[in-house]
Amino acid sequence: MVRMDRQNRLRIALVGFLTLGVMIGVVAAAMHAKANGPADDGALSRFSPDAKGRRADATKSAELPPECRPNKDNPGKLRFELPSDVLDLGSVKQGGILERDVVVRNTGSGTLCVPEKPRTGCGCVQAEWVGEMRLRPTETGIARLRIDTKGKEGHVDKDVTIVSNDPDRPESVFHVKFEVKLGVLVARSANVTAGSVVYFGRHAPGKAATAVVRLKTPREDPEWTVTNVEGTKTKFTWSIAPAEPNDPVFRQFDVTIVHPGSDQLDLNDESLKIVTTHPDRPEILLHSQLLVAKKYYTSPPTVRFGFVGGTSNVVVSPRTVTVFPGEESTKFRVTKAEVDGRGFTVGEPVDHGNDGWQVEVRYDGQSRGRGPVDAKLILHVEGPEASPVDASSKGPEIVEVPLHAEVRD
Repeated sequence: MVRMDRQNRLRIALVGFLTLGVMIGVVAAAMHAKANGPADDGALSRFSPDAKGRRADATKSAELPPECRPNKDNPGKLRFELPSDVLDLGSVKQGGILERDVVVRNTGSGTLCVPEKPRTGCGCVQAEWVGEMRLRPTETGIARLRIDTKGKEGHVDKDVTIVSNDPDRPESVFHVKFEVKLGVLVARSANVTAGSVVYFGRHAPGKAATAVVRLKTPREDPEWTVTNVEGTKTKFTWSIAPAEPNDPVFRQFDVTIVHPGSDQLDLNDESLKIVTTHPDRPEILLHSQLLVAKKYYTSPPTVRFGFVGGTSNVVVSPRTVTVFPGEESTKFRVTKAEVDGRGFTVGEPVDHGNDGWQVEVRYDGQSRGRGPVDAKLILHVEGPEASPVDASSKGPEIVEVPLHAEVRD
């Protein structure tokens, strides 16, 4: 017979109590599941489809509370008080905010439930629900719209969707239409994005950059001009010239804006204001961006392979390193790629045209002990200043990219 000391007896007693507690919890859970069988079955059916594939139906019905399930015998019916379900705003000015209410009526014999706010297809149209989420017959609610015309030009057609328990229209859609053609318009171009961002491109430190912003107004508007271009941090220079003289609809101008450049290696962004003499839009507020990069840089700047195995023949996905010039138009080539250190191999550089030069880096899969594996990818880059004829010309630029992996058991 083995005698146990007091500490061992206490340890065994504690294990016994814990085991008893777990058993009680399991029994209680089983009794609860039995008492609430249908609800649990419904919840499980959303994640475990049966042979008839009923998961989608279970998920859809779970979006509405029980009292709002679609009822074909006593339905709620959704109707937009709009002609042909279209909210036509006509011609509008660019840069303004429009607010409109669309009335939604329950024309059915049962309760109409709207479980969530209206859905919109883009950021320029925002919508919220105003009023009760459950509408009795003949009652109404409101879809309140906020429409941002900034950066928009020409015809715009967006959808607004309202989910309800209408058995015939579980997702009811109306269209918001308008045409941006009044006042001063900022036209989209290579330098101006849909979000009214003036992009000066990617440039090396200290290099000046130019962007052209096209402005236009209907020909029936009074004559106007630009008087200044202001930045919150940068002193821009600019000039204005007529464009598209044969356009019968719009009077157009090109405003050429010169950024003096920056030494800050980063995305330099700030607000930009174009001051005009047009009575409807005396100030055009835009956003400007200038990306300043090293003479040559890589993406990614550091290559990380994460955790790798410590045994041989380990298969690890390769990583691709792309080399770009700081000045977008610079012609260059990567003449050589090598690894300084252990643990990695590199392929031959490949020219991808406007997408830069690329090299493929691999983890070598050799057996090694646990811990970090660090090395450097060395890239030899020749630009237009390196001439084989001129012996005094500079040699290739050296670009280094850290490589890292972590060996685990």
